[in-house]
Amino acid sequence: MTFPVKTINADAEVYDACKLFSENNFRRLPVLENGEVIGIVTIRDVVRHFVPQLIKDLYQFRETPL
Repeated sequence: MTFPVKTINADAEVYDACKLFSENNFRRLPVLENGEVIGIVTIRDVVRHFVPQLIKDLYQFRETPL
């Protein structure tokens, strides 16, 4: 893991994780709850969260008449 280790709180929004991933070129972030590591969120987790909605939006956009 990159030093110094950056973490994210369990109650943070997905957008907060995206910002940390983007700003720091990370692929993994430890998730903290009450100061203890409870898991790790990955860039793959974020992609799984957003891609289905992006595909749905893309098809809706393509089917919208001009």
